[in-house]
Amino acid sequence: MRIPSAIAPEVRETILFRIEDDPNISEISAENELRLIELAGGADSQPKRLILKGRLKFEFSCECARCLKKIIQPIVTEFESLIDLNAGTIEAKDIEAPPEEGLFKMKSSDEIDLYEELRQRVYLSIPHIIYCRSDCKGLCFICGCDLNVSECGCSRDEKDGQFSVLKKLLHDD
Repeated sequence: MRIPSAIAPEVRETILFRIEDDPNISEISAENELRLIELAGGADSQPKRLILKGRLKFEFSCECARCLKKIIQPIVTEFESLIDLNAGTIEAKDIEAPPEEGLFKMKSSDEIDLYEELRQRVYLSIPHIIYCRSDCKGLCFICGCDLNVSECGCSRDEKDGQFSVLKKLLHDD
């Protein structure tokens, strides 16, 4: 991505990319805005600090955490980072984290490679638990039947459940 300058203090660009070693993530659309916020002093007036605002759109394929059905979850997330070109760091402004080194590379004096920052933002935006639907009933813990499709007839009373022995220990004196 081009680095903004005193003449053009803002650069907008949409980048399409893939994370090659993760087949569960579709092609990612990254709409980025890079804005100059501080110039280094001196005659050359090189950019010193930039703000990166981005919006990532992609699909994540996984299994429902309750019924194990394969699903594709669309994900859209926005983020903001402060880039310090002199220190070589990026600091996330939308989450609490210290500045990190190595999340960008300078391709040339007027171009920056943000792949690593965007890759990390993709992984941060994926929920830890995803359900096929909010009212998913899951699987029967006795026979494995998908309870969204049919009832299995197994007795799933608390007294007969998988933790009934532990509950009995609480009441033994």
